[in-house]
Amino acid sequence: MNPQGSSVVNTQQYDAYIDRVESVVDCKSLQEVTDSVFASITAELDAITAQLENLLPLQLLLEAPTSPDEVVEWIQGLIESLIQPLVAPYATLQLQVAAITLKIAELTQKITDKMNSIGSCSIDIPTP
Repeated sequence: MNPQGSSVVNTQQYDAYIDRVESVVDCKSLQEVTDSVFASITAELDAITAQLENLLPLQLLLEAPTSPDEVVEWIQGLIESLIQPLVAPYATLQLQVAAITLKIAELTQKITDKMNSIGSCSIDIPTP
């Protein structure tokens, strides 16, 4: 399977849609197949359209600026369309690491407490 955008169109998928339509023997089934096929096609087109909208600001950055004002706008476009989306998960990831670290400490304490309550128990607690 090719990643989205790496090939023109998966024509085999559409051939399979045609085969599904040709295999139908009654009107109700034809409606169901039609709805299913066009739901898939619509979802695919919606995904492509969303990607196009996401990439448009980057496409605009391919034109080199020719004046100082355009350079400033170009840099702002670079920051807004590329750098900010790439950095957006940074704060969330920091919070996740902090939360995991607290839970590891809690878990380690519970393991130690359990080990002590069992008596004659010694285990190695890994350090992630």
